[in-house]
Amino acid sequence: MELIKILETRQEKDGKWKRWAKFKCFFCLKIVEKRMCNGLISKFKKGKIISLITRQKMKKAQKGRIVSEKTREKMKDNHADFIGKNNPNWQGGISFEIYPQEFKQIKKFILGRDVFRCQFPNCTEIHDRLHVHHIDFNKKNNKPENLITLGTSCHSKTINKNNRQYWTIFYNNIIKEKYLWIF
Repeated sequence: MELIKILETRQEKDGKWKRWAKFKCFFCLKIVEKRMCNGLISKFKKGKIISLITRQKMKKAQKGRIVSEKTREKMKDNHADFIGKNNPNWQGGISFEIYPQEFKQIKKFILGRDVFRCQFPNCTEIHDRLHVHHIDFNKKNNKPENLITLGTSCHSKTINKNNRQYWTIFYNNIIKEKYLWIF
């Protein structure tokens, strides 16, 4: 969904004030009025609240920016402690494995099966990008019952190597509940 216009702030039944906005759906092109979730309205940066529109403008301004070698070196030094084997989530380089050829075709099927929506329960965030996640973390297992659509932030929750067994069970249960009739 694309943000068109931020509307007013309204008081909800629970007494909390929430911001509302108009959005345009990418697929059906309908304009809908929805409540904005916290992650979409703003992010904190050095004590200031930055709106979604401002963040989009900042992102556009940074695109294509030329960075000097000196700046690149500084950026590398700041992140050197968490690159490769030094990163606590290092899995021995398995993220560099190549996906099998059939994954491209089945990825489109899975996105359609999940109606181009994040399948994380009660996910209200409007994701700018969707991922097809391998439930058992095996890139070569491309069976439909092993694949699920997740938004960027929901997919990043599954990365921690200490919780892989939890996420495997969690998403297997979701697939079995929703798509039992398919398999």
